[in-house]
Amino acid sequence: MAVESDKRPVDATDRLMRIAFWYWEYMRRNSLYRRYCELLECYGSYFKSIGVFDYMNSKEFLEETADYIHSHDTEEELKYIPFRSRLEREHGKEASMIYWKYGFLANGFDTRFGRIYKHYSAGMDVFAAFEKIKLGEKFIFSTTDPTDISALIKLNDNWIISVDDMEPCNSCYKLEMANDIKINPQTVLVNPKRVGLEFYALKMINRAIYSQFVKQDIDEEILQAVYELILSGKHINSTEIMRLAMLWLWDKAHEKCGPT
Repeated sequence: MAVESDKRPVDATDRLMRIAFWYWEYMRRNSLYRRYCELLECYGSYFKSIGVFDYMNSKEFLEETADYIHSHDTEEELKYIPFRSRLEREHGKEASMIYWKYGFLANGFDTRFGRIYKHYSAGMDVFAAFEKIKLGEKFIFSTTDPTDISALIKLNDNWIISVDDMEPCNSCYKLEMANDIKINPQTVLVNPKRVGLEFYALKMINRAIYSQFVKQDIDEEILQAVYELILSGKHINSTEIMRLAMLWLWDKAHEKCGPT
């Protein structure tokens, strides 16, 4: 059997991409993740039927919505973003309410999984991969998909930085729009380097968001910083500890956040 060569040196970036690969493979097998995908696809079919799906997945929609949310703060204003108002005028009240419900579902997905949406069907064909290995062919257990790599940032559960009084997440992809960025003064005194790592992580989120619209070149220092932030830059040599780490990764990909 043959797998990806382990003889060449493996750096932080290589390890990050391998971990991101397995984290996605574990997450897409999460039954709750699959249920969310099925529901989101149902909403997607409806939006396709009224001709607005492509716009909802465009950079223009993202920028319009983000700009509006960051410049309005009342409950009524946020309830009726420009797109929803147009939807109601052009397609009626029902379309408006469906979009409103869709918003809650999308927010629940982001809260629970902390990653950019990707359908669970996208991933490794286990049987095909195993057949290649049996034939002595190389199979690379790694990913360069920015959305898979940025998904690991959810594993950072102890942020020093807060953006508009919130823990950083995918909605913080454009820091210049933030009204307030704070740094925990007590933690930064103990570990000042971590602040820089977290800002690099936010850059990674930015690249991942925009990778949905155009190919992004991700600087090596960003990838290295994300690895160091999430895994403390430690290389695991022990087979037993590696197995334990993979079980931890599985549990993280299947943990539930809030009610289902």
